[in-house]
Amino acid sequence: MEAPRYLLLHADDFGLSPRANAAIAGLFVRRAIGSATVMGRIKREYEYRLMLDPDVRRTIDEEGFRLLSWKELRDRQRSR
Repeated sequence: MEAPRYLLLHADDFGLSPRANAAIAGLFVRRAIGSATVMGRIKREYEYRLMLDPDVRRTIDEEGFRLLSWKELRDRQRSR
């Protein structure tokens, strides 16, 4: 018997534009994608507003995601 196979859908344009951000956030809320890469051009104001969205926060909390600050991410990258 063959082992089960899985497909992970990943969005790599988060931060590219407000329309792309809204679409990707909507996919997360609907659990249609499992991960995303944040593009460097994202404005901090948008991150803040996104984290205030109750649907996004609920999904993060329900899935048990651990949010990292930019400092934590930088420190982890430098420690490699």
